[in-house]
Amino acid sequence: MDNTVAPVNGDDHQNTSVKTQPSKGPWKSAIFIIFVEVAERFAYYGVSGNLITYLTNGLILLTVSVSSTPIEHSRAFFFVALYILTVGEGGHKPCVQTFAADQFDENFPEEKAAKSSFFNWWYLGIVCGATAAVLVVIYVQDYVGWAVGFGMPAVAVAIALAIFLLGIGTYRKQAPVGSPFTRVAQVVVAATRKWRLSEANGGHGICYEDESIEIGVDGRARVRTLARTSQFR
Repeated sequence: MDNTVAPVNGDDHQNTSVKTQPSKGPWKSAIFIIFVEVAERFAYYGVSGNLITYLTNGLILLTVSVSSTPIEHSRAFFFVALYILTVGEGGHKPCVQTFAADQFDENFPEEKAAKSSFFNWWYLGIVCGATAAVLVVIYVQDYVGWAVGFGMPAVAVAIALAIFLLGIGTYRKQAPVGSPFTRVAQVVVAATRKWRLSEANGGHGICYEDESIEIGVDGRARVRTLARTSQFR
């Protein structure tokens, strides 16, 4: 019986069998992503944790202690940086966790089990990054200086970016399948069509959509299941 896995864009699983671990991922790539999330949480809480104190104390003290012209420039620079931070945060959060999940192929039993373990380490990293920010960065901001305190998260993110780029050769990249807007529309249509269905109307088959087919990293099609639940009625 031929159990050779079909390659995906020549990127992974070339000349391997189902029982053979792929050349990319899971932990060799996931460790880089965990470090990025630790640094991101460190930077986020390092900035947001003491931001109100800075706005009500640090920025006001600067306003009353120096001339108005430099302050206007400093204030504009500060708020532009703050808006850039929100754009970066909004682009980062929806992507990094799903990208990390893509590093584990559920068609391999070992990787399917490792995926759950990964997210345990993932959330541990989030807690460690946030705790370090609260204990270290906020202390530095209060007792050393605002420049050093806000500079530490910036340096952490820069280091995280460098480490993330170091692992670029180990990442699995899912090939895009169709338009994301089409898939969002499919969810809305499926939910509308099945609004009043009960288990007696169609059994387990009503959990599936013919269009909801994805191509895994092993090159095989997978049908995604719509979870059955009554909590949103």
